[in-house]
Amino acid sequence: LLLTPRGVLVIEIKSHPGRVEGDLAQWTWTSPEGRRKVIDNPLPLANTKAKRLKGLLGATKALKGRRVPWVEAAVFLGNKEARSALTGPAATRVYARGGLQPELAIGTYLEQLGTDPQGDQLSASDLRALRKALEELNLRRIQREFRVGR
Repeated sequence: LLLTPRGVLVIEIKSHPGRVEGDLAQWTWTSPEGRRKVIDNPLPLANTKAKRLKGLLGATKALKGRRVPWVEAAVFLGNKEARSALTGPAATRVYARGGLQPELAIGTYLEQLGTDPQGDQLSASDLRALRKALEELNLRRIQREFRVGR
């Protein structure tokens, strides 16, 4: 989970190396050694998690009487050797490391979330209430740290 100036981003991290291609239903990963692995497109499950989280947030005491913030899902290709060949709708909200494919850079996407003049920005009070709501749901930072760009 990532708390942004606009709301909450649910990020599904896929750490497979190699090239990914596919459609809205399935992805095929081809490893650097040529092995192929087929998985379900992870975005629909991440979207389901985001919708469920939004519903849970709306039921918290901390957000009672407040608008439930934006909650969106994204997929991050975290492996340094990941290359996306996804196109069209299959590539929607799929991001990678900035050095691999700058147009898919998750850092660029996250920066845009904070500076998008069209996007609703949460006030400091809204962000505090959202943080309390996440605590109320017993959602908290995990003990180990993850870093983008290692």
